[in-house]
Amino acid sequence: MTDPVRIKQLSVAHAHLRSAKRYVSLCLPSSLPDSRAALLEPGIELVRRSNKSMQKVHTLRPAVRAVLFDLDNTLVHRNQSISRYASRFVDDFAHSLASVSPDTVAWLVNRQDNGGYLPSDSPFPTVRAAIAHSLVLDLPWRQIIQQEEIATHWANCFPECTVEMEGADALCDRLVALGMRIGIVSNGAEKSRLATVERLSFRDRLSSVLSSERAGVRKPNAAIFQAAGRQLGVANDECVYVGDHPINDIAGALSAGMGAIWLEGFHLWPGEVSVNVPSVTSLSQVLDFVVEISARVTRGPSARAFSATTIRTPTGPSNEQ
Repeated sequence: MTDPVRIKQLSVAHAHLRSAKRYVSLCLPSSLPDSRAALLEPGIELVRRSNKSMQKVHTLRPAVRAVLFDLDNTLVHRNQSISRYASRFVDDFAHSLASVSPDTVAWLVNRQDNGGYLPSDSPFPTVRAAIAHSLVLDLPWRQIIQQEEIATHWANCFPECTVEMEGADALCDRLVALGMRIGIVSNGAEKSRLATVERLSFRDRLSSVLSSERAGVRKPNAAIFQAAGRQLGVANDECVYVGDHPINDIAGALSAGMGAIWLEGFHLWPGEVSVNVPSVTSLSQVLDFVVEISARVTRGPSARAFSATTIRTPTGPSNEQ
């Protein structure tokens, strides 16, 4: 039997949607399957079951229209990629090396790599140079190897060893299916960023890839996030950014007026930084928070989650890996 009260609620909400052209907070019938996901799905009509028939209600458009991602240790598992590279390295240089295990090579690389970030006091200009120096100095070579040869090997072969973060493909599929645009903002050279993206199974779903080299500015500068939003054709407050680095990713996205979701487990959260952002331990948890942020956006400024002055520091496991 049709519920006139709920049908009236939906009609009122639809009228508000037409004038605001944004998501609204609706009182949906509890019988609707996965109503939160339905709220995000543009072009899909919400329906209500009645006597085994489907009644058309209306179509919604999303408040969050785009999700931007960091690359390393967000869409790509950098440590696992380094392990794969270490095996490739041992094979390619077997003629020049004394006996050495891939685990040893991976340990040396990780010691310099720091998740793709040079320490502030590093004497090297790039991560590549630091890694090449360590491998030349610390491995048992049978013959003289030039540092530049190792640096070139890293630049050419490391992108070929890319390992996707677990759940990245499924998440990107779901976001695109919900009508959202997805893109990447990553510090690093244009060539290496594009070479890494080329190895991703979901690369054809990406609408934008912006490197710091091409943008001319690095995260956490708000300008690179704003440029990525313009590439996607969306306003900053219609974007959510997902990344692993508290300052470069989360603080940077917030300063650009975007929502942010912190992927824990790769960089420690600075104790002096307190912002109200969701934190997740896997990409499988991201979609729920995108929906939550959408709901906060549609309820107006008082419910927005993007203020750097509110509530809490994210908690949970955060040891560097």
